[in-house]
Amino acid sequence: MQNTTNQLGVPSGHKLTEVQRFWLQHYQAWQTSGKNQVAYAREHGLAVKSLYYWKKRLRQIGAIDAGLSSTPPVFQKVQLAPVAAAGIQCQIRMALT
Repeated sequence: MQNTTNQLGVPSGHKLTEVQRFWLQHYQAWQTSGKNQVAYAREHGLAVKSLYYWKKRLRQIGAIDAGLSSTPPVFQKVQLAPVAAAGIQCQIRMALT
């Protein structure tokens, strides 16, 4: 059995209401905007709490994947540097882009 999706990326057979489609489109636009949820919501005149609520609700109904964002993963360069102190230590620093 092949899983297919519609133009919004929702699994076929899952019908969304008009309100769900509205929030799914904003969720996807937010994901590609590069902005945080608060900045995106304010820029588009949306209630911040509503954007948070609908993100959670769309995950619950399977319209978006709970474990994956719609943005593709990005490889990050990792540098290992020796530590002068005794023992084994590990420190990971990640810059948010």
